[in-house]
Amino acid sequence: MRQATRITKKRSPEWQALNSLNVSKQLRKANKIRLWLLKSCKSIERFIIHLFQLGIPIEKSILFGSYTKGSEYQEPDIDLALWSPGFKGWVGVDMELFSSIMGDYWPIFVKTFHISETASQDPFLEEIEKTGKRIDLRKVLSGNF
Repeated sequence: MRQATRITKKRSPEWQALNSLNVSKQLRKANKIRLWLLKSCKSIERFIIHLFQLGIPIEKSILFGSYTKGSEYQEPDIDLALWSPGFKGWVGVDMELFSSIMGDYWPIFVKTFHISETASQDPFLEEIEKTGKRIDLRKVLSGNF
């Protein structure tokens, strides 16, 4: 008898209206996330191209953090790990090479590595390579990211 009551409640107009509001909230949230992801990809693409234009050869890039883990943030920052032979592996020093353009690409946060740095040297780097998404630089430079 108890189960029959639940079914009746679920078929009531009130329950259906409430359920449709829930679905519509989920769809709005999903659409908002999709739009934000699209804008973020374009920002990443423009940022990497701009680095190349500044003469900073990026050899490897990985998107990591809340963005790739799908964490529940309204609009998470974009954590980007970059490898270049021109980097020392110290963000404070490496940022001097491109700090003049960072204001144009907020909310991108960069972690820099010299091309020789490996996961065996840095546990954080191991986490980035394990959970992050590698960016195909050929696609970025050809405008197909």
